[in-house]
Amino acid sequence: MNPPSKSTFRILAILGVALYLLSAVIAGAQVPEEFQGALDWQYFGALLPLEVLHFLWNAYIGLYLIFSLFFVAFFSWARWALLALMILAQVLMLVSGVYVDFPITYVIASISSFYFWTVFILSFFKPCSSYFSPKGPWSQTPTSEPPKR
Repeated sequence: MNPPSKSTFRILAILGVALYLLSAVIAGAQVPEEFQGALDWQYFGALLPLEVLHFLWNAYIGLYLIFSLFFVAFFSWARWALLALMILAQVLMLVSGVYVDFPITYVIASISSFYFWTVFILSFFKPCSSYFSPKGPWSQTPTSEPPKR
């Protein structure tokens, strides 16, 4: 099996981010009345105050989107920032208590995680790692010499 080309790699990353945004939009939609009781259990047993958790999760979502845009633009540092963000998310899950989610939101979030994190892991291995430059896509050196005068 051949590794993905640079354009395919970018498309897969964009698809993962788009699906993540779709799951966030669906999760933020109006909650049906029959699910309201289940949502009362959200964050039950949390180790941090609710306001702190809301702030941290909103910061996570914002940073995820920002770092994902730089990742799609092939900035090398964005890979490491996303890795640190993934570790932060795991720690937040441990201290957040009970997590309540809807089936459709969970399915879409799982699919987006599969797409995006598969591409993310591939970004650390050759040849996909060669798509990333330490200073971003604008630091690429020309492949041929400039014309002599």
